[in-house]
Amino acid sequence: MPEIDFGIPDNVPAATAEQLQDIQKIKTSLQNYYVGRSKLTEKSINKVREDFADTELKREDGVLTGRHVLTGQQVKIYQPKHLDADDKLLVKDYLIFRPYAELMLKIGQIYHKTDDAALKKEMADKFVMMSEHLYNQGFVAGSTLVTSHHWGYSGRDWYTSMFVMEDVLREAGLLDDAYDALMWYSREFKDSFDMELNKKSSNLDYFNTLSRQHLIMVLLEEDPDRRVALLNKFSGFISGALAQTPTGEYDGLRPDGTAFRHRGNYPGYSFPAFVGMAHVAELLSGTGFELTPEARKNVKNAFMAARNYANPQIGMGISGRRPFKGSNLHGIKEIYRMLALAGNAETGEPLDAELAAAYLRLAELDETASVSLFGEKVMPEAMPQGHWSYNYGAFGVHRFGDKMVTLKAFNKYVWSSEIYHNANRYGRYQSHGSAQIIPMGDRPELSRADKGFDENGWDWNRMPGATTIHLPLEKLDSPKKHTLMLRSEETFSGSGNLDNRYGAMGFKLGPVQDLKNIDSSFEMLKSVTAIDNRLVMAGSDISNDTEDHSTETTLFQHAINDRVHELWVNGRLVKDFPFQATLGQGDWLMDGHGNGYLIVSDSKVEVRRQHQKSRHNENKKPTEGDFSVAWVDHGANPDEAGYEYMVVLDATPEKMASLAKQADSGELPYKHEQKRNLHKTFDKATGISSYVAFSSARPNDDYVVAIGTPSITLLKENGSGLDISVASTDINLTRETHSAPVKVNLTVKGAWKTATEMDNVKAVVKGSRTQLVVTAKDGIPVQFKLTQG
Repeated sequence: MPEIDFGIPDNVPAATAEQLQDIQKIKTSLQNYYVGRSKLTEKSINKVREDFADTELKREDGVLTGRHVLTGQQVKIYQPKHLDADDKLLVKDYLIFRPYAELMLKIGQIYHKTDDAALKKEMADKFVMMSEHLYNQGFVAGSTLVTSHHWGYSGRDWYTSMFVMEDVLREAGLLDDAYDALMWYSREFKDSFDMELNKKSSNLDYFNTLSRQHLIMVLLEEDPDRRVALLNKFSGFISGALAQTPTGEYDGLRPDGTAFRHRGNYPGYSFPAFVGMAHVAELLSGTGFELTPEARKNVKNAFMAARNYANPQIGMGISGRRPFKGSNLHGIKEIYRMLALAGNAETGEPLDAELAAAYLRLAELDETASVSLFGEKVMPEAMPQGHWSYNYGAFGVHRFGDKMVTLKAFNKYVWSSEIYHNANRYGRYQSHGSAQIIPMGDRPELSRADKGFDENGWDWNRMPGATTIHLPLEKLDSPKKHTLMLRSEETFSGSGNLDNRYGAMGFKLGPVQDLKNIDSSFEMLKSVTAIDNRLVMAGSDISNDTEDHSTETTLFQHAINDRVHELWVNGRLVKDFPFQATLGQGDWLMDGHGNGYLIVSDSKVEVRRQHQKSRHNENKKPTEGDFSVAWVDHGANPDEAGYEYMVVLDATPEKMASLAKQADSGELPYKHEQKRNLHKTFDKATGISSYVAFSSARPNDDYVVAIGTPSITLLKENGSGLDISVASTDINLTRETHSAPVKVNLTVKGAWKTATEMDNVKAVVKGSRTQLVVTAKDGIPVQFKLTQG
């Protein structure tokens, strides 16, 4: 691999005093960050001494010895599982580089925090020995220590420890060796370290593990003129990498707020990367090297999207290969404070109050604390409420009260789940039109398991909201020995919304890759219309050729614990365990999260409180637990089966009983109709109509005559006008191109014109009808107002 080339000419402008002052400010802030604010304790000092003793480092007669050091990836080459007992002991004796580097940073932190001269010298001596030992072990420029991939995860604290112990290394004559070695190993991210913007420059692993380390290398340039030139180039590169939309499926931020890694939206990678982005933005703010407004706007867009789709946990549908270890927004709440202090990219004000308000809510602080944090009074934001569409990830999010519903699909562009040989083995159904309701967003101290999403005993076939073929685990297990990221051949599937308040999701399952134990004949059309506290859940055309296993649509599944344990069925609080019942049209139930379910269609619904046995998604070890679960049983080999039920997010037994009584008299709070390739829902309370058109369709109702393109449309009368939102979930890209525009054709009744002239909405009146052509892009809903004319 070629060496890193910063591309700085020999002759650069002379640094100004102001530039050097800015650099010193950045350097001091970054060093203080890595030294940290925690107080020294005797316990923490002794722990570092113990860990250092474990390295067995000692110097005798001028010779330094100690245990061998290898990265975790280098150890894998030995395939320890297949070694004999003696060789296993040898490999076990190796020190792993990542904790070794972490120990170096801890030593550096003690060095800077103590005023005790003897302790200071002790830590300096230990650090020098650890540095020399690394060089002796071959961690030097030009090293041929075989694999170094995933270097950022292993090596990031070598950079930071070198940075905080710069003076100690310089005095020992070791600084240049460390700098040169780290430049050599940084070649894994040459596309970033060269600072030449390209389609690979927005790598989320770089922003997570090495973006600040890259800044460290820039700040340690000895020549002040070159240091300024490098920092200017670094700022420009980071700005470009964060502002751009990379082509195809390359890493980086997307216009809808999603963030790509592994060729898709992936919070497991983006959340830690957000920390690097925010911190760099904060460090450079208020200097001549600050990031561009375009970069900060794009990062804010991603942060505000994350604030919408995490409660504070993310839904299992977007958790990749970590369904029960998915990202938690509370763990990265500092990103909102950091980016808020980087300034308002729209107005140029020194504080972004919207980000500051988000931080205060997540940190559970009030406006009094904002003065010391931000220099002015800011009110914490309220819990997000409404509906948002993220079609680069084929999902929508609906929030009401303290609850968040993740509506997840997949298609040609978006994979359904990430399955490894040792992770998420049974996660096939995460995106089969799932609708997981995560409650208690105002209780950040609660874990997923506390809320009932517990892996112990979890039935992997029953993802809430999903329609699945219920398979034995040996058949549900991945048919591939390596990675499986299933996609379909359909370009449709995703979400639309109106006013970021009301929304709908559509999922069309078509042919998928023909693999062992995956029925490629499985088809379905699913929709969810989400209005405030209620969800209309509908499915049609559910068909497959599997004759020996039932097809099901899961209403809910949660573990039974002290917080989540109630089950109501038709007015009765069920305390029996085990318990089973079969329900049908007109019946209702409530789960332990306080969600109510009214069965509207003539369907067979099974309800259980039962002990379940399952397997762990990584090691396949048996698990078990007590669960409450309900599902629609479509039977084996269904042919165009369907279902319809309503979910009430703030249910009470009284409210559900009243709703069931209304339904019995034919007075549901909505009207739902299914035509060929169309699910249409009208909400009576709000006047919202949703049209989920899986292909061209003819609603022919009071408003819409025809829809010519697969899309999701929401419509509402507004005085004498119509508010309309149209989303094409087809992001229309290839692996090497950007999203291309998609034209959606609608015909509406009456003569209409757009209230304001719009480049992406054209209205042409033809007799008693108006033909609309909406040009959508990036899966982002296009909203407009029609007035009579």
